Amino acid sequence: MPQITFTTQSQQGPITAGFTIDLSGDYIALVGENNSGKSSILQCVFKKCASGDPYSLENVCLLLPDRIYVDVNTQVGIRKLVDYNVDFVNSMGDHNRGYQAPNNNPLSSELPKLLLNHTDLQEQLNRLLVLLEYFGFPRSRIRQAQEVTFDDVSVIFQGSGLRSIFGILAGLTDDTVKLMLIDEPELGLEARYQKLLRDLLVEASKEKLIIVSTHSHLFLNRQAYHSNYTVKRENGGMSLVPVSSEADLYDITFKLLGSSAEDLFFPNNFLIVEGATDQVIANKIMELKGIDKTKIKVVSASGIDNVENFINAVYNSVLPFVVSDSPYKDRIVALIDKPNTQGQQTYEKLQRALADRLFELSAPSLEEFFPDELYSRCGKVKADELREIARARDHLEKKRLKSALATAIASTLTSDDLATFKVFADAIDKAK
Repeated sequence: MPQITFTTQSQQGPITAGFTIDLSGDYIALVGENNSGKSSILQCVFKKCASGDPYSLENVCLLLPDRIYVDVNTQVGIRKLVDYNVDFVNSMGDHNRGYQAPNNNPLSSELPKLLLNHTDLQEQLNRLLVLLEYFGFPRSRIRQAQEVTFDDVSVIFQGSGLRSIFGILAGLTDDTVKLMLIDEPELGLEARYQKLLRDLLVEASKEKLIIVSTHSHLFLNRQAYHSNYTVKRENGGMSLVPVSSEADLYDITFKLLGSSAEDLFFPNNFLIVEGATDQVIANKIMELKGIDKTKIKVVSASGIDNVENFINAVYNSVLPFVVSDSPYKDRIVALIDKPNTQGQQTYEKLQRALADRLFELSAPSLEEFFPDELYSRCGKVKADELREIARARDHLEKKRLKSALATAIASTLTSDDLATFKVFADAIDKAK
């Protein structure tokens, strides 16, 4: 996991000499009140790159709110990204970048085209078109005199959201950039575009370190709470503290960033499974597929006869808070064991209600569904385990044995086992 650790040697805006910056993660979010020093930390990290540690000025970009100013064309001459960054550092001194328009030495509007011309302009433009389509923005074309247009309208006449995101997309398509520092990625973007950009940044952070300073809870790292940092200024001093728990992340969302009950962390959808053991395996498959656990809530119904009750409970749980039908209606997914004669009537009822959102194991129980190889992998014999479960004295003993087995097998699973658990993977994909 990337880490940036250093102690400042000189003043940088409100950051005094001797302040320790210690950041760890692939996608890092800085949050705090206005004027707490978030932007100063980004600029301080950027300035540190002038020493070649931890990154060099050849593979870093700092995108500030003044990125809404974009040059009308892609002509750069002999000028390179590193030249821009050197000028940027030299212009900073002990102060942060000013936001007067237009900025000078260097012009912020110059950065996007330097990023696009960093390696292969044509290849990057092709990738840029894909990203613009991902957001639903107009198609970009380079016209005569290398003018950047969208639907034949110059980039300088586009809305602030498109101009704000243009430099970010240019940086994301530049594979030589290994560190992106983005101040207020939410600038000019409505909520749905913020979510799309956040997901894009998280995905891109597998290849390059991305640090954002934000006032939007949509840009928090909800997959790794410890990669979020709160910045505070109190009694003339500053602090930079990692979030210590998911509960603290909720507090930041609702208290610091001003969200409300309508922004509660409801899951995007539910996957209902028959038993607690199915729940263990489903959660493991989600982890192996890299699916954020906040996207899908896996719920155990404790038997096929209870699946319908749980589906109705999910429907009804939000009805008092919405003005129309449940948002989970026509979306909720269920995964059940292969039904026996006693469960056939319930199975047919679920089929009618869920149709292609009902998934079924190929065996009457999860323990029978597990192949012999998985038992061997954790030092067990399938026949012996099934016999012991069948001989259990009561329901609690049987549940304990099943849970222990599912936990043991789940701990051995890797992405190579996804094919074996295709029915789980398919049900999870349907629930996304």
